[in-house]
Amino acid sequence: MKHEMRLEPILFEEMKSGSKKVELRLNDEKRQKINLGDTIIFCKRPECVEKIEVRVAGLDKYKTIKELVEATPLEYWGPRFHGKQQLLNHSWHYSEEKIKKYGLLAIRIERI
Repeated sequence: MKHEMRLEPILFEEMKSGSKKVELRLNDEKRQKINLGDTIIFCKRPECVEKIEVRVAGLDKYKTIKELVEATPLEYWGPRFHGKQQLLNHSWHYSEEKIKKYGLLAIRIERI
């Protein structure tokens, strides 16, 4: 199955270069349809002219940001992060209420 998602320019470039190996999303109804081996087409915001295609290599579910950070290798997140504390302090764009309702999904990817 193919899925489409948008990425901010810096995240897109990190994924394109292969330095970012995981994408974090809420595990909402849309993301619950993602399965191992599926394809995701990421487009670069805002125009979505540039795209990359990846394969879902792993799906890891977490209840909290802390649980996610403790379980995920730092190198998966790309070169912007230099420590687990920096990941914990990062603004993840998801409210505590949404995280509590849906949980988090770390989508491990591999370039095609």
